[in-house]
Amino acid sequence: MRFDPKEGVTLDLDGLLKPEDINLSSPEIPMILGVAYTGEFISIPNAFATRLTHNLIGTPTSELHSSMVLLGAHFPTTELLQFTKLLVRFTHLEDWAGITGLTMKLDTTNRDIEVRYSVPQTTRASLNAEHSISIQFGVECQAEQNPLSMVALTHYDEVAFESTAPMPLEDALRDVYDFQNFLTLGVDAVCVPISICAVIPVVAEGGQSRQNKVKVHFALSTANHLFVRINRRQMLFSLPDVGAEFESTIKNWFASADRLRPSHLLYFGTIQDSRGIVENRFLSLAQALEVYHRRTFVNEQLPAQDHQKRVLEIIDTAPGQHQTWLRERLEYSNEPNLRKRLKELLDVAPECTDRIVSDRKSFINDVVNTRNNLTHYSRPPGHLEKDAFKLYKLAEQLSELMRVFLLRELAFEFSKISELLDAFERFNPR
Repeated sequence: MRFDPKEGVTLDLDGLLKPEDINLSSPEIPMILGVAYTGEFISIPNAFATRLTHNLIGTPTSELHSSMVLLGAHFPTTELLQFTKLLVRFTHLEDWAGITGLTMKLDTTNRDIEVRYSVPQTTRASLNAEHSISIQFGVECQAEQNPLSMVALTHYDEVAFESTAPMPLEDALRDVYDFQNFLTLGVDAVCVPISICAVIPVVAEGGQSRQNKVKVHFALSTANHLFVRINRRQMLFSLPDVGAEFESTIKNWFASADRLRPSHLLYFGTIQDSRGIVENRFLSLAQALEVYHRRTFVNEQLPAQDHQKRVLEIIDTAPGQHQTWLRERLEYSNEPNLRKRLKELLDVAPECTDRIVSDRKSFINDVVNTRNNLTHYSRPPGHLEKDAFKLYKLAEQLSELMRVFLLRELAFEFSKISELLDAFERFNPR
């Protein structure tokens, strides 16, 4: 068995797991159980065959792949992948939190060095009666003894996702993804999980409970972002900026996460793939803003009853053989178009949006025309499609607008958002 951070886990076997039915067209294998040479239990969910070799003489070989492997316990079925707690470390979490338990005193006169560590207080937020999120801290210590010649203390931050009842791993990982997006918004850089430890409550003999920890390893497409440090001045906001409002802020984010998930997928996807094709980036950001407006603003131009009456009156005037076609064409006619959506978004917070878009009319025309051209290719390329740099700048404006409205979902006032943008742009000039 081998694991690659980008590809996931690969299992090379001498032989076949199920000679009677395993082949490259077989469905996924729900769960593979095994034991490492160290004695550690291994569970591999949702594996599939990627290579099979059949020999006329000798033993066949097979290669199986999965995006995830769990170390520390056996789970006979995927339905049993349920946990009460996930402990997750993220890239840039230490930078964003800005908290450490380490202090050092250096006395050059007496040639004394004193290093101390005190565990910082946990920052906790209750999402509801069943779920909570905590940022907790700890230290890892390494020492070389006999005699003591080296001591290394490493402070770490991790996020604890807790539930009063066991929750399916899929649901827990959705919470991890939503916090990852929250952290990415604050840091303004790709943030990804670098380790996940799942906790299972176990009742031992004698009735005493203990916790069994299971390491979760999974494929990570953004592994090249792992070890880049970021200064807090380069961030949009950090934990000290949120301060005592951490619980309400994180509550607001998670309360809107499901409703805005399509926008999150589109927007944060462009951050993870910041070197992608500029046309794709532009289209994703335009769609992210359009979906955001659809999910948060009034999405009809007339009351539904009035619009239905208008549609019926129009259809009744059409010849019978054209009525079905006309009804389909009018299905979404009560929704605002992209041009109106952009105008409403720019109007709602001029103190924030005017700093991004100086000429609203030109900006809206450029976005609408370029979006239509890149979507339908119904006309010769316009000036923006021909000029990659101008298209890149237009995409950046869309990204900055999306960022403003995501900050608004944290319940920040637009005046607060403007202050954050002022501080951010001083150290990150466009």
